[in-house]
Amino acid sequence: MLFGNKNFEDLGDINIDGLEPVSEFEETGRISSVKEGDMPQEFSRVYKMILRMQKKEEEDRYRVMRQVGMLTTIPILLAVSPIIGYFIGRFIDLKLGTSPYLSIVFLIFGFIAGGMQVARIIRLTPPP
Repeated sequence: MLFGNKNFEDLGDINIDGLEPVSEFEETGRISSVKEGDMPQEFSRVYKMILRMQKKEEEDRYRVMRQVGMLTTIPILLAVSPIIGYFIGRFIDLKLGTSPYLSIVFLIFGFIAGGMQVARIIRLTPPP
């Protein structure tokens, strides 16, 4: 199979039956050492299409990694924001002698801040 399991229905009237397979492509799935001037025009169009598909696959891979990175911060935000709010409230409570009121207020602020950041991350994350 010359082009792996890729779907080449959009090639139109290109005839690739008489072309020899490229061994580098068969081994690695990539064509990098073939020069455009060394191939027939029909194969040149296929070659350009393969390069575009390879570039798109790399972009997709990085997009998925970015999504995973952004989405893994959600549990951290949900856990850390209220804890930080509690300790800020506790510190102020100890200074002012208003225990436990400000601890509770800042704990709630921590939950609100964490929820707002999670909503922002979900809004910024591109769909799959």
